Amino acid sequence: MQSSYVDIVIVGLGQKIFPQILKCIDEGQPYDEMEGVATLSEDGEFKFTPQKKFDLSGFEIPDFDAVDLDWYREESKAILPYSKIDGVKLTGYLYYPTSFGCPFACSYCCNFSVFGGNWYGYKLENVMDQLEYLINEKEFNCVSIIDAEFFMRVKRLESFLDEVIRRKLDFIWDAQASVKAILVLGKRGLFKKIRESGCWRMNIGAESGSQNMLDYMNKKITREDILQAARYLNDNKITGCFNFLFGVPAEGYHDLKETFSLAYELKKINSNSPMPVSFYSPMPGTPIFDDSVEKEFVPPKNFEEWGEYKTNYLSLADIIPWRNKRRETLVYDAMTFYIPIAVPGDIGRGTITYFNDKLQNSPFKLFLRVAHKLALFRVKTMCFIFPFERWIFDLYCKLSKKGKYVAGIKWATKEKIEN
Repeated sequence: MQSSYVDIVIVGLGQKIFPQILKCIDEGQPYDEMEGVATLSEDGEFKFTPQKKFDLSGFEIPDFDAVDLDWYREESKAILPYSKIDGVKLTGYLYYPTSFGCPFACSYCCNFSVFGGNWYGYKLENVMDQLEYLINEKEFNCVSIIDAEFFMRVKRLESFLDEVIRRKLDFIWDAQASVKAILVLGKRGLFKKIRESGCWRMNIGAESGSQNMLDYMNKKITREDILQAARYLNDNKITGCFNFLFGVPAEGYHDLKETFSLAYELKKINSNSPMPVSFYSPMPGTPIFDDSVEKEFVPPKNFEEWGEYKTNYLSLADIIPWRNKRRETLVYDAMTFYIPIAVPGDIGRGTITYFNDKLQNSPFKLFLRVAHKLALFRVKTMCFIFPFERWIFDLYCKLSKKGKYVAGIKWATKEKIEN
């Protein structure tokens, strides 16, 4: 609010307030008395009226026809996860929100500070009508539901599944799922219906295999909870995409090894489970952000500096005081090289794609089997010293002009990595 560029800030959801602000501006009326907005008068008086909780189901859902959906569908094909899933040829990929907010308060995430632990959902009937239009009329048959937590409200979920089946919507979908939600769904026996509705993947914030780190992140789950969630998904032929977060201020070397061990156990349950790697970027409004400042992280001081702040870790890493480049290298080596080779799967991205198939059919299969045995030894013993296999692989990438593989980025040149 101290910035000359800012007249008003909406605190919380904007669906209700933003149109009202536009109306006030259009009619020349004051807006500083509205709920949910922060303003600063000319004499420096700060005013803020908290926004009352409201029911998002009473509001119109976004109008996708405001953009050229035919163009959007064609462009979306470039980011399709696969050309086919479950034998279905994918024709268009769409990110779709049905709700906002999350009931959890993970200490690295700003969701709780933004929404106060509240959940706001669009009216399900409107959601289903729009999805039916987008799937049947606009040919988006691969939908990624990007709610912070889609599966916790079980009654709403069951209504969604029933409608998908009743309307005979022929599409593939995935969504974010908490470990807790998966355990509830498993106990209630809902996975058969979830799979029948077209769900092929759940994206899960496992974050760590160390109980110390899980507690530090306020995940309120255990290592065994994560493994049980993986078993439920595997038994029902749903891919679990387990996200891991490294580099928080309190992390130690032993925490890394426990996370590598969990990743290995998850791969043994389903070798085709993707495991994206992220490194912590300090986010204001979170408990770990305060820890970061105590660890001598210097946050931006004004609006302009925040405008330059990059949450992409590769851009931010050099100003993180506790950064440990050797540990970063170890994380990439273990998570994106040794573990996928130790437990061969057929994932279409990573160090060696479709590795299990190559073990059987590649002309270099004898060499690859030796690499598999060495990687298996590394992972079982947690011995990653003198990683000559990785050096050989990087040399191969260089000689073949394939570039260097970095987790979170596909094959990338040095220029792409820096950007």
